[in-house]
Amino acid sequence: MSQFMRTVPLATINGVASPGRATIDMPADRRYHCIMLEYRENGVLVTQANMELALTNISIRLDGTAQREFSAAQLNVMNALRGMAYQNGRLFIWFREPWHSRLEDQDRMAWSLQRNAQTFQIEVDIAAGRTNPTLTASAVVDNVVAPLIMRKTRRLNVPVTSTGVRTEANMHRSIGDYSMLHCFEATANDISAVKVYVDQVLAFDRTRLLNNAVLTARGFTPAAAVFHINFEEFGTPLLPLPMRRGDGGAVGELRFDFDMAAAASFNILAEYIGARD
Repeated sequence: MSQFMRTVPLATINGVASPGRATIDMPADRRYHCIMLEYRENGVLVTQANMELALTNISIRLDGTAQREFSAAQLNVMNALRGMAYQNGRLFIWFREPWHSRLEDQDRMAWSLQRNAQTFQIEVDIAAGRTNPTLTASAVVDNVVAPLIMRKTRRLNVPVTSTGVRTEANMHRSIGDYSMLHCFEATANDISAVKVYVDQVLAFDRTRLLNNAVLTARGFTPAAAVFHINFEEFGTPLLPLPMRRGDGGAVGELRFDFDMAAAASFNILAEYIGARD
């Protein structure tokens, strides 16, 4: 088995239809660095707008359990934040993380599945009303066997009925450590500031303007209608917001205070670092 990185086609794709759920089955005997999805309508690579209308959900699953879920639009926001612009008709799902400054941090997050999973599958939901959709895929892989420390995602809707501080204290604390949270607003600037408390210790306190300034200074590209809470802004996945105390016990409190300039509900896509589900 080869240790060098190579690009291979992913030929087992079923159920490509509009509307429909396409499934991509992949071998679980190698390490995955990146998966590239190529989507066309009427034989033409689609624009970003049409990609985001067409692919409404992408679920990345090990042994049938979702590890990451997001829409094409949410994936484009996460990639753009890290400096990776959209390319017509193509979505890049990163496991290896080339945006980190150290090579060992980049390689650390690749998904080494040998001995760690029996099945590996991606489900892609295609919206109704798309014309002659086609989906192809390829992956960058090698056969290095390594511990499986992974980036996972979860989604949450936060209902908001008034302006002012909206406290959310029901965020997950057992999935892993928080790497980033992307708060997708109904309209840009709905959220004016955010505070995060862990066991009553203030872990994050920024206005929208300060947060975007810090992200931009660190080389990130924040989206216009997203408040990004980034615990990786210093270029390493090793400093997430921990969900365990120094003595090994789970944290007792995790609280987010969102200062709302508008009474508009929003969605959170949270990224975690931890063991597979």
